[in-house]
Amino acid sequence: MTRHVQIGLLRTAVGAADRLKVAADEVLAAAGVTEAELTEIDRFVPLERMIAAMQVLYRHADPDEIPLAMVRSLRLEHLGAPGFALMSAPTLREAVGRLDRYHRLASMDARTWLVDHADGALEIIITRDIPHPTLKRVALQAMPIVLTEIARALTGVHVTPQEVALPHMPGLRDRYEAFLGAPLQIAADARTHITLAAAAANLPIPQANPALLAYMDQRSEALLARLPCQDASPTTTARTRAMIQELLDGEAPTADSVATRLGMSRRTLYRRLREEGTSFQGVLDALRADMARALLGDGVDIAEVAFVLGFSEPRAFHRAFKRWVGATPAQWRDAQLP
Repeated sequence: MTRHVQIGLLRTAVGAADRLKVAADEVLAAAGVTEAELTEIDRFVPLERMIAAMQVLYRHADPDEIPLAMVRSLRLEHLGAPGFALMSAPTLREAVGRLDRYHRLASMDARTWLVDHADGALEIIITRDIPHPTLKRVALQAMPIVLTEIARALTGVHVTPQEVALPHMPGLRDRYEAFLGAPLQIAADARTHITLAAAAANLPIPQANPALLAYMDQRSEALLARLPCQDASPTTTARTRAMIQELLDGEAPTADSVATRLGMSRRTLYRRLREEGTSFQGVLDALRADMARALLGDGVDIAEVAFVLGFSEPRAFHRAFKRWVGATPAQWRDAQLP
């Protein structure tokens, strides 16, 4: 199934390209979109084309600079009905609730969870299903900045998060913390966490408009109904792949750890995967193969690719890669050269 992102996100990436001194035409060409098509706010582009566009930014700019540049180009109105729904909500808490509800209209690779704390604080938890480690890291690092900027734009108040935790610490930590007004922490899991204090979450939105909100909710629900229902009943294979990708960070996760995170026993996980015609090792190998090709295609050193994918040594990665694609990593990379 092809996943898509709202074209407003691509428009934001193009705006970031200008700030990063990257040719916007190259970003558009990678996405297969014309400049005129960027204004079609209800248009979607395949996720892989958005990834291709982001890879252009990654090749020409410091990855840690990309979120900072993108947030300066973000406009909620570019996101169509969901963006206007956020702008019309009565409070920031209700706007975040709609962000959770409609996030698939912006990007089908994202998954969000909202947690209401006993003291009234609101925690937003996010993960991204992107088969490219660097781009996934950039996307997860961007979320606190994006959400904080959205909160400030909606309320007219200089909102600062109560807590922010990331899977990886950005190289530009000082600049991230200066923007957020809060210290960064390392998350205990592979997800991004942003917590808003109760006072911030309950801030009113000055431009709240109940009538417009009802209309934009209706339009957003109609758009949501047109998307493939991938989250309604995901297969065990899809859930396992997403969890492996979430946990894969220099060490391959075990079947036990993945099964526990999915709320089942290892035996149940094995049985359900077998019923879907695959196995835990098969899912792990397929994900590693996809990630290996993406990293090698970006010129990442072979030893580093082996480490990222959780191999104990490059030699083991060489053997596995040749088994997956019929060529060694070096042979495959050379064959991609024009």
